[in-house]
Amino acid sequence: MNIDKLFTRPVTNVLFVDPGVSGTGLATFDRIPSTHPQILQYKVLKAKASLDWTEKCDSIWNNFETYLMERPLRLIVMEFPALWSGSGLSYASAETGDLFKLTYIIGGFGRIAQHGYVPIALVSPQEWKGNLPKTVIEQRVLKHYPDTFPENKVPNHACDSIGMGLAANRML
Repeated sequence: MNIDKLFTRPVTNVLFVDPGVSGTGLATFDRIPSTHPQILQYKVLKAKASLDWTEKCDSIWNNFETYLMERPLRLIVMEFPALWSGSGLSYASAETGDLFKLTYIIGGFGRIAQHGYVPIALVSPQEWKGNLPKTVIEQRVLKHYPDTFPENKVPNHACDSIGMGLAANRML
């Protein structure tokens, strides 16, 4: 299912999440779908680099829970890992354990959302961006929100979370 199919009617206060152990991007939009979707807030959750991966997850989960408690969200849309047949990146991620770590952190996010009574929808990268590279997503984010990023640079993990919001509005 494409990401825009999640929104058969307008939903306010939607959080888009690009999960990761090295950094998790968050972007909260005022209303989806909308002809002029406003980013209420974007943020990158990071943990200290010196922590091991489970401690990083705990730190990011704590910050995520705080983020949820501070705002009235109606829906969370989160990217989930997808394996691509024949993809060297997918196989490398599986061999290094990165795919497991990503799945682990996503499960924690789901548990936190469940405790906060916020519904969560999972979308694959293919469902929201197809084969678009990160550089194209960043260009389109900058096109729609030039005043938000005056230095013409979107923070790495925030870029995809904002891109998901644009995709939900058929603006990516």
